[in-house]
Amino acid sequence: MIYLLGFFQCQDVTKCLSKVSHQVIAIQARMGSHRLPGKALAVLNGIPVLAWCIGQCLRSDVQDVVVTTSECPEDDPIVELSQSVGIRCFRGSRNDLIDRLRRLTESISAEKIVRISGDSPFIDPTLINIASRIGATESVELVTNVMKRTFPKGQSVEVLSRSLLERLASQDLDEFNREHVTSFVYDNSDEYSIINFESGGDFGRVQLSIDTQSDLETMRFIAGLISKPVGGWRELVRLRSTYCAFS
Repeated sequence: MIYLLGFFQCQDVTKCLSKVSHQVIAIQARMGSHRLPGKALAVLNGIPVLAWCIGQCLRSDVQDVVVTTSECPEDDPIVELSQSVGIRCFRGSRNDLIDRLRRLTESISAEKIVRISGDSPFIDPTLINIASRIGATESVELVTNVMKRTFPKGQSVEVLSRSLLERLASQDLDEFNREHVTSFVYDNSDEYSIINFESGGDFGRVQLSIDTQSDLETMRFIAGLISKPVGGWRELVRLRSTYCAFS
């Protein structure tokens, strides 16, 4: 039997799905955003941004979801929100996210981390499924849809192997690369095994993440229009176009 997800084929569905259980979704969130402090707890239609993101991740086929934040007291509200919706929160270094994610894989014996940004309230679970299933069946260090960005911002998914995190942690990387995790990998892509999957179109400039107050207002508009469960990323692109037409 052939299971088709975009371009990706899995010949053995049972094997493919069972391997997803060895992965964990790690949602990165913090209160101290430079451009929009506290955005993780900003409210969209009565629900915090981070809670939206958690809900979307829980709709995917990856069985385990963890929120990861820093050990700084300012990030205590991230822990409180996560626990209030029944999600574990793992705390680590504020700026060395490579080390934080590496320690997470060790603590829960995860083979691979599905990395999601907490400022992506409407991340499409289908994209998580595509990335996680590629990661489950292909022997690569990184599965991504952002090395060549063809999906909207806010629809970014990366699956990092534990061995990749260990490899990066052992290198003498500067603070920028340790905070941004995969930037060094993309800059030196010929030294790593990577699969990048694409949308089939050019949507890389569409903003569906929250970086600024303007983005927040756009997402609030979209949150007021969408039904639950949230539609796919193409529907979100359409709704954002509607907002632009009215604004």
